[in-house]
Amino acid sequence: MRSRPRFWPSLMAALLASLLASCASDDRPHRGTPPKPPTPVAGEGTFFGGQLVASIRVGMEFQRPEGGGESGARGGREGGGRRGGGGGGMNFGGGAGPMQFGGGGGGRGGPRGGGGPGGSGGDEPRGDFSAGGPRIAPAGGLPLMIHLRLHNTGSTPLEVAAPDFDSPLGNFVVLPATLTVPPGETAEFAPMTSFVRGDLPDELPVTLALKVAGKSEKQIVTLRPVPKSTAPSSADRDPESRPIQK
Repeated sequence: MRSRPRFWPSLMAALLASLLASCASDDRPHRGTPPKPPTPVAGEGTFFGGQLVASIRVGMEFQRPEGGGESGARGGREGGGRRGGGGGGMNFGGGAGPMQFGGGGGGRGGPRGGGGPGGSGGDEPRGDFSAGGPRIAPAGGLPLMIHLRLHNTGSTPLEVAAPDFDSPLGNFVVLPATLTVPPGETAEFAPMTSFVRGDLPDELPVTLALKVAGKSEKQIVTLRPVPKSTAPSSADRDPESRPIQK
């Protein structure tokens, strides 16, 4: 019987040590380098003959309005302890390339209908659960805040609902259910959260539906990159913008 060469165990140990060292060195730069924040995007839409101006902004900057929690992503049900907190998940392939949705709760919901108030009737969200409701595991993505503000250009207060807010960042239940917008002022719904990896596309369509006094209007608001020197939109000019719950 032929015996194994004596150097064989030493050779295997050296190869294993080299492989482990290579893996460790490859991981260090990625762990120590924070992901680059994507450029904020924003857009506006006028509703009901110009009576309402809706402003949508997506970016890293965020200040929680007084009295408002986060709006929940579609899939939760009112009264089930899952209202609010959820966010969508996106993986943008470097600019405006193909988009891949991250797994977990708060992404795109299932078929509409049958979900009851506060839900779209899709599959139950998956992912990590926290005190505020379901939260998708970021998996290296950055949490972007989605702001929806309404500016009332009329002379009377408006009670406004946003039954639909659908986008590649996720399909969201906008809270509160009804927002009071005083005449000549701006009010904001509770911010929504979506985890994103990579840059946002140059054009990000958002399907937004608003409802006032039983009348609904739906539009596609296109969000585009915001230059650093861009002046605030008409719905951002009121420094006392705040959510007003009914």
